[in-house]
Amino acid sequence: MARRTLRNLDERILKWTIHYGAIDGISNVSTKRIAKDLRITEPTIYVHFKTKGNLLYEAYKRIVETVYDFQEVPHEDPKQFTDELERELLRLLEKASLKREEVVFAFNYRNSPNYRTFTTPGSELYLQHFSEVLISAIHDPTMTETIKKTLIPVALEIFNLFTFKVAKGEMDATPLRAKILVALVMGGLMNAHEVFYSQLTPEEIATLK
Repeated sequence: MARRTLRNLDERILKWTIHYGAIDGISNVSTKRIAKDLRITEPTIYVHFKTKGNLLYEAYKRIVETVYDFQEVPHEDPKQFTDELERELLRLLEKASLKREEVVFAFNYRNSPNYRTFTTPGSELYLQHFSEVLISAIHDPTMTETIKKTLIPVALEIFNLFTFKVAKGEMDATPLRAKILVALVMGGLMNAHEVFYSQLTPEEIATLK
């Protein structure tokens, strides 16, 4: 029973952390305020979470696991890949409309000045998985791993912005939005690759291989 109570307190602390991180920004999350809302002492929070950075990271990790859970997208057939990716992104946009505070918190967290300090290895597994989905869909032998790793984060920023807009109520989660998002991400990747390559000298291209 005691263990269940402790776990429940963990959940409540994380819930208030996400709430304040979404409405006030990551740097303004106050453990004193959270403790007051939960009617516990502030040191109690640090019994459950070693530091404020650890608390913020655990909140972000929980969101990644429950909201940004990318499913496997088959990529052998280009048409099937596009259809499946549209469905997958629509599902995630719909989640963003239901879990607004979580998505805004995650957006604020990733754009926090202290993001690198807060983040620990493995915290971006959802980005890694989505990157693998996109990379596997690009059947261009001239696109080296270096270029992919440069362009993929840009594509992910587009996706993150869409989910943020949906969470803020500034954009609807519709099949058309998902189609636009796929077009922007995939079209942007391929076009950026072509433009980038056209500006390089043979010597520069050789350094990318």
